[in-house]
Formats: sequence, C-alpha cells, structure tokens
Amino acid sequence: MSIENMKYARIEEVVPSMEDFHVEAQLHCGLYSRVLRAVHVRSGSPVVLKELNKQQLIRNEKLQMALQERSIHERLHHPSIVQLRSAFHNQQFLYFVLELCESGSLYSLFVCNPTYITSNQVDLELPQQQPLKIHATLIQSIINQTLQAIKYLHLQNIIHCDVKPENILCSYRTSSEICVKLADFGSCIDLKAFQSPKKIKQKHLPETTAGYTPPEFLKDEPKVTTAVDIWGLGCTLYFCVTGHHLFVDSSTLKTYNAIENFNSKVDPCLSSENLMLLSIQSKRSFGDNALVFCEAVSDFLRKVLVRNPEDRLGFGESD
Repeated sequence: MSIENMKYARIEEVVPSMEDFHVEAQLHCGLYSRVLRAVHVRSGSPVVLKELNKQQLIRNEKLQMALQERSIHERLHHPSIVQLRSAFHNQQFLYFVLELCESGSLYSLFVCNPTYITSNQVDLELPQQQPLKIHATLIQSIINQTLQAIKYLHLQNIIHCDVKPENILCSYRTSSEICVKLADFGSCIDLKAFQSPKKIKQKHLPETTAGYTPPEFLKDEPKVTTAVDIWGLGCTLYFCVTGHHLFVDSSTLKTYNAIENFNSKVDPCLSSENLMLLSIQSKRSFGDNALVFCEAVSDFLRKVLVRNPEDRLGFGESD
C-alpha cells in the first residue's frame, strides 16, 4: 500500500460523503457517469470520484452492472490495478472513490499533449513533465505491466472485457520510465456468476468498445473466455507501436465486419514493414534495433489476434 493510500485509509474509518471531498475538476462525462478529480478534505489526498446517476442507471437497466462493478473492484488488490478506496451513495448518485493516476490514460499520453488530460468539459493542467520518448523498452514495460494485471484478474475468475489504451492509466512517468494500472471494471464478467460461462447469451454480454471487441463476441452464440482480454492486449500493443487503432471505420457495423473478416496470419497491416512505417510516421523512437523490434511485435500480434480464441497465444494459462 502506498503512503497516500495508507494516509487515506487511516482517515476513512467511517463511510464517506460528498462533504468529505473538494471537487477540483471534471475529467470525463459519460452517459451514466462523470469522473471528477477531487481532494479528500481531512487527509489532503488527491482522488478520483466516479459519480454514477442512479436514475440514468435504472432507466437504462444498468444499476445491477454498477453494483457488480463495485463488488468486483473492491476485492482486487494488485500494483497494476487502480485501487478502489471506498464507495458511498446519496439519493441521486453512487460514488466510487478511486486512486488518482496523475499522468492520465495511455491514449491521452500517446496522442494528446503529454502535460494535459483532455475531456469534453475541461483541460486540466498536470505537473510539468518531460516529453515522453516512446521507445521499445517503454512499450514492453507497458504491455508487461498490463499483462500482469490481466493474469491476476483471470486467477480471480474475472474477465475485464474492455482492455484498451483509454483504460490503462499512468500513475507516474519520467522521460524513459512509466508505471501503468488497469482501470474501469464496468464491463467485467465474473465467471463464477454463470453456470456455463463459455455460453453466455448475446444479450448478457457487457458493452465493449467497437474497435477492441473480440470476434467471438460478434457471434450469435458468443464464447466468453480469458482469451477476450488477450485480444484487447494485442490491439493495445498495435496502438502503442503505430499510434493507430487496428480496427476503425466509418461505422460500428463496418468495424465489426473488419474484425470478423480479419486473418492475422496473412493481413499486411501486421507485417513488420507496415509496423515500422507507421511507427516512424507516429514519431516512435525504436533506435538501431527498430526492425528487429517490429518483427518481434509482428510475430506476437499474429499469434494473439487470432479469430478462434482457443488458438490465441496464452489461452488457458490462467483458466
């Protein structure tokens, strides 16, 4: 447990309320929730508040999903997973008190100005940091840390189902090092909650991001296994190396069609030459061993971005 977490834990011996927090800024606004940067008044600890509107949840039949998110998240304790410190509610809202990751999401760090978290409502200036040099060792570290978080989840019989750059947060970084944590457990599946988890009905599948949806989720009888998160990790690695999402089109339907028809063994977008070209265009700095690195990435992606989940590299290792 970090010093900040211990300080917060000592103070928070009773159920908190909004009076215990000073809200500094809104970081994100979604259909059912807002994400707020706040300070715990008594301890001075910076935190994130996830505020979920009860009426919106009930109206859209998402209340049970939110309660499950809390139930799953509060039992997770891993250095590469964002900590849920506490939760409370009032008449209008549910609140999750979360660990603050100062450097924002992996997506914002790689795409946006690295000293800002950008949202619909506010640009929150972060402490001045050196520009991030995106090199091979850094990407390997990000993927390894995320993989450790995923393995931990799978050992708990939990599938994240929405592994993507926006859900990987950076708790600290220097010009050459980074510490990342997996976040947002609203789409999780607890395999213990299903008698036959590999045959969950389509209507019971969690909401996922179109470009990171695994092909098995698009079938009439979807298979739900830990390989779902391996697919998301592969798509995330492609983004880290190239600066582009692997599956993106003008509509969700076209994106889904691209995923269903994707053949990792022969698709030229996974070639080392294409990875090299896109990495140069996105100003990645892979040095003298750039081609060797891109060849290794290409080989890895062709093994994890496989349509049949049972053929994916790493499938069954934590099952």
